[in-house]
Amino acid sequence: MISVKDSDHCVKCGMVKAAYDNKMCADFYFTTDKCKTFKAMKKKTKFFESIIAIVGLITLTIPSSIHGQQIGTSRTELQRHDLNVSGREVIQVRIDFAVGSKFGKHSHPGEEVIYVLKGVIEYVLEGKPLVTLKAGDVLFIPAGIIHGAKNVGTTNATELATYIVEKGKQLVVLVK
Repeated sequence: MISVKDSDHCVKCGMVKAAYDNKMCADFYFTTDKCKTFKAMKKKTKFFESIIAIVGLITLTIPSSIHGQQIGTSRTELQRHDLNVSGREVIQVRIDFAVGSKFGKHSHPGEEVIYVLKGVIEYVLEGKPLVTLKAGDVLFIPAGIIHGAKNVGTTNATELATYIVEKGKQLVVLVK
């Protein structure tokens, strides 16, 4: 039986050197340092690893507003149901704000009813003065009104947002 070392195998196909005799193809080498196929595969692998790293970095550095999420805020959909009114649905979402975080200017394809569960949140509504709400306060925002919110308190804040919107439309439409 022949003792076979790693260098006695072709990196390309795994065949044992002794099995090929003199019938080897031009790409056939028995050490990874000399194998043309191995070097080409190694270059391709490094290239694709670089591409994946770049895409990952770009994804991490894209402003979260593009993803519909703001840094320091989280949105948790609690329920969604069709209404008896044709083409409308109700959606309830819990929105959590870290201290000092904000949810930038946006609108909705329907009405929004806000109930502040905890903390202090400041709302800016297009064409209206600033509104500051604390736990237990409510706010109605008409359909299509551009607005934003910011946690101005010293603790995390949470609101319960209920939307009565057109079914099938994007719930949050971000505005620059």
